[in-house]
Amino acid sequence: MENTVLERIKEFLAKVNLTDNQFAKAINVPQTTISGMFVRGGDPKTSLINSMIDAFPDLRVEWILRGDGVMLKSEENHRVSQEENIGVGELMQIVRNFQREN
Repeated sequence: MENTVLERIKEFLAKVNLTDNQFAKAINVPQTTISGMFVRGGDPKTSLINSMIDAFPDLRVEWILRGDGVMLKSEENHRVSQEENIGVGELMQIVRNFQREN
């Protein structure tokens, strides 16, 4: 079963460790709007999605709207293709670089 925009928002908040209140402040909407959206279910308004994309530039639009690809733009830069043949040392360097950036 494909997840909804609302489920992806919840997944994003869990990944970036934000509470509903912190999220509401970040996108400049009342906290009651966010809690109501989560309680009622259903997908958020376009204006909320636009505010979210503006507030979190690392968030991929394709992922939040359709669930396509990875959640964050920074994750795209760190994916390692299965066709690539890299050594353990190179892989460890990629992991260290990712950890420093995040």
